[in-house]
Amino acid sequence: MRNLITESITCDVLVIGGGLAALTAAYAASSSGAKVLMACKKNVGKSGNTLVAANGFAAVLPGYDPADSLDSHFTDTMSGGAMINDENLVRMLVDKAAVTLEELERLGVCFQSMGARKIVKKAPGHSHMRFFNVRGFNGAFFAQGRGITFPLAEKVGQAGVKFLDQTMITSLLVQDGRVTGAQGLSLREKCLVLIKAKTVIISSGGGGRIYHSTNNTSDATGDGYALALNAGASLRDMEFIQFFPSSMVYPFKLTVPTPLFADGAVLKNALGHRFMFDYAPEGEMATRDIVARAVYLEMQQGRRCREGIQIDFSSIPDKVLESKYAVLVKHFRKSGHEIKTGYFEVAPVVHHFMGGITIDEKCRTQIQGL
Repeated sequence: MRNLITESITCDVLVIGGGLAALTAAYAASSSGAKVLMACKKNVGKSGNTLVAANGFAAVLPGYDPADSLDSHFTDTMSGGAMINDENLVRMLVDKAAVTLEELERLGVCFQSMGARKIVKKAPGHSHMRFFNVRGFNGAFFAQGRGITFPLAEKVGQAGVKFLDQTMITSLLVQDGRVTGAQGLSLREKCLVLIKAKTVIISSGGGGRIYHSTNNTSDATGDGYALALNAGASLRDMEFIQFFPSSMVYPFKLTVPTPLFADGAVLKNALGHRFMFDYAPEGEMATRDIVARAVYLEMQQGRRCREGIQIDFSSIPDKVLESKYAVLVKHFRKSGHEIKTGYFEVAPVVHHFMGGITIDEKCRTQIQGL
């Protein structure tokens, strides 16, 4: 076997990943004056789960629901996590959500809107309408994520951040208990890469692809968890995996946005019975874990339809579909189906790792430099 050439790179901050979290981290670091390098297993802004997500953001924005509040958002989030969430991280998430959406808009991300006002939806698990979606790239349903990553990647590149695409980081460099960089393999150049950095940020996504049934992209293989663990950091709550309850399995594959349940979509088993109220008083508006478990149990107990459980959109008013879900309706029609009159089935799939690398409120691990 021939010897591989090693390329050596030096930077202030190394960001591992190429999606929303990685891009915003890189931009923030660059804005502080740091020399930033992004290393991505595929291509920055063109890979990872951000691309295929429905890209909904929950935030309490002024001028929308006067009865809503940060405390209400906090309570809903804690309740959705069975009250075992990290309260400090939940509070930080809730308090910073609105300003984060404003920052994304400033960086070129466009939200679905009617005129100057964002379209707001109600999502399962939320007691108020506080759910905002990003406008899809070129109006395509499967390209909604590019409505986030493309403008962010452009801004990050303009800020002077360097992209190291097609590079898989294989380990972090640790010296005297501090992370000092990383080493990896350039899949494009077929060479080893040694990166020296004062700080390393891991934002490489979850590990949904280790499961058979998932809506995650092929590069979501949990690399970041292994990198951190092998460097001496700890992981937490890795047993908590979120299953998305409404992944369409018939007649075509699609991640069905859960806000549709707030507007009239219902789930029915093979007997034609709307069963969700048998499991939760909120019906289809229960949190994802409850709905996913209910769908799974119906299927396991012999009440599955063809491949899953029927999802019925017929009760959603036409005006709602046209105003809130125009891109989705267009996608259904392009696939040869009418959303209100067609027959569709869904089933649960692995969606999100609720645990991960242990961090504090400033996203720091126990290891210096990470």
